[in-house]
Amino acid sequence: MKNSKAEVQKKAEKKAAKKELEKSLTAKFFEAVKNLGHDAEQIGEDLVLVSKFVAKKIGKKLGSTKKKVEENATDGVPAIAKKAASAKREVKKDIQKTKQAIKKVTAKAKPVISSVKVEAIATAEKAAKLITKPVASTTAKVTKATKTAPAVKKMPARKPKASPETPES
Repeated sequence: MKNSKAEVQKKAEKKAAKKELEKSLTAKFFEAVKNLGHDAEQIGEDLVLVSKFVAKKIGKKLGSTKKKVEENATDGVPAIAKKAASAKREVKKDIQKTKQAIKKVTAKAKPVISSVKVEAIATAEKAAKLITKPVASTTAKVTKATKTAPAVKKMPARKPKASPETPES
């Protein structure tokens, strides 16, 4: 019962829309004929028939285009979804390829040592000699510098100045 009521309502709505279209077309035709300088009321019946005929043609055209639009809209959605899915797969493949390329490059790359290379010291005795040599040479330089430097004279200690508040006489 609900289906039949809905269908009846749809038919009534379609009829009302057609009647409205016919009335508006009739009014437009009357205006056009009057603007051309003819008596529109003499050919009024013919204008009503023409407006019905034109309304029927327009209704058919609109119905067919409406169906086509609905079909295209429903057909377009899955196609767009398929394109999006394929694009997503391509992006994933590209990401995997770049990851593999990065792994290959990092595997081929050799670590770079930026520190100064120093030969290893063979024995503890040699290490002690190497360490003591710089200390001995620096102490010798310091003693030379102290011998060649002029003697510093001691200055007598300064007497404190009298404060300006208490004059000395």
